[in-house]
Amino acid sequence: MKKEEMDSIISQAKEIGEYSSTKLFIAAIKSLCPNRKSIFRILIFTFIALAIAVSLALLNETNSKIIKVIELINSVDLVILGLVFTGYTLFQAILKKELLRTLLASDEDSNQTSTFVRVDRSFYYLMSLYFLNICLNILGLIFLIIVGGKWVLIPHNILLSNAFFVIISVPYLTYSLLVIWEIKFFIYNLSELFNLNIKQLMLNIIKESENEDK
Repeated sequence: MKKEEMDSIISQAKEIGEYSSTKLFIAAIKSLCPNRKSIFRILIFTFIALAIAVSLALLNETNSKIIKVIELINSVDLVILGLVFTGYTLFQAILKKELLRTLLASDEDSNQTSTFVRVDRSFYYLMSLYFLNICLNILGLIFLIIVGGKWVLIPHNILLSNAFFVIISVPYLTYSLLVIWEIKFFIYNLSELFNLNIKQLMLNIIKESENEDK
């Protein structure tokens, strides 16, 4: 093994254990913050969330409808979290020395961060985001149960109550939609890992064939 490659692997190994779970959790939340690439997507999801919130606010049985929406989101979150965890388990299961060596090679397009570190953190980020959303779902359900059958936080002023509901619902619904959208990165990463594994197996087959011909 070349010295440069050895130094890169040692550097990546240090980077893997460099951050605490708290720092990684904060980094996961920051990954959803607006930037040039994501601002348009966030605006679209915010508009969709606003439309849903206004529609819910105008319903007669607002509270029961909100509970059903949160329960639906929570069911989707639990299913996807299970899929992501299973995918992460598969990621760990297919790792072999040759594949790990390929994944630890620095990626020039990601500021010298290896594919392994990038994919490993993306799994952690995604699971963290879904865990947070599930916690928000639980808190929302508890709050709605405490409020009771009617959504009237400001007595004798339904308009202000509905406006307050829309204000607190839009960020929650926007976040939920963004987290669900993040599943596309999980699909891409899983596909990339399987492709790399297949390529590595093909190279091994070629090497074995060459050795047999000698």
